[in-house]
Amino acid sequence: MEFLEFKTMILQYAEDENIDSGKIEELIVDFFKRKAIPNLESIQKFVVRCSINNPGEVFKNTSRCSYNPNPKSIGLQRCNYPKQQVFYCSMYSDTDLAFSSLTCIVETAWEHIEDLTTMRTYCTLSRWQCKRPLQLWVLPFSELSCEKNRDFKKIRMNMTNILDKHIGSKEIIQSLEFMSDVFCERKNKRLYHRISSSFYNALCVFEKYKNVNIDGLMYPSANTEGAGLNLVLKKELIDNKTLWCDLATMYAIQRHPNNPKHLSAMPASTDAWADENGNLNFSSIW
Repeated sequence: MEFLEFKTMILQYAEDENIDSGKIEELIVDFFKRKAIPNLESIQKFVVRCSINNPGEVFKNTSRCSYNPNPKSIGLQRCNYPKQQVFYCSMYSDTDLAFSSLTCIVETAWEHIEDLTTMRTYCTLSRWQCKRPLQLWVLPFSELSCEKNRDFKKIRMNMTNILDKHIGSKEIIQSLEFMSDVFCERKNKRLYHRISSSFYNALCVFEKYKNVNIDGLMYPSANTEGAGLNLVLKKELIDNKTLWCDLATMYAIQRHPNNPKHLSAMPASTDAWADENGNLNFSSIW
């Protein structure tokens, strides 16, 4: 199957609600299974995650900062199917347009940000230390993200040089650029989330096919218009303590009363250091 045929088919599948995600995933697996998909080892020592606070809630334990423990409440998102538990987070990247903390907040709180009637929302940023380097699939091929993020630009150049040695490299790069653009899409989320979540799950299939062990996927942040660097990681990394939370801070997302489209995010608490049992004690809340 050539790239243009694949692109046409996958968009048709995603638009058709009678076709389930498994069928989309099968199409992706079939198209990419003989193609080189870039992966790398991350040298970053920690990742950052954002969790929305319920009204009046102050987190008491790092478990509240982790992945959703209730599969029944999980809907379709960028990389997961309904009821599928994954760990979303962000990582430092070389860009002037989106800090890792800002990327986390915008990605997690977007539905609250879009609701212009919500004047203030609280969230908790948590830092998760990595006990070892993370092995990641990576999608750095979107022109949008490369223009705004120097890390994506560097990775794209390196990966392109490697892929150029493969037969049919032009089609491989075209298809990976298309998938990278899918992850940057902010409109028609239902359609593009069906494709992106199927792609992530197809990557999990490729691990066995290609006999590799990968922790997750690095992809551009749609809600920062491709500038931020997002990760989706396997929840097992939390369960086996490869990632562990050592620090959390509450933030307030405040809407300007005279301009509802203007938002600011600022710390709303002291830092809370986790004890050996993961307990958090915020000594002061503002």
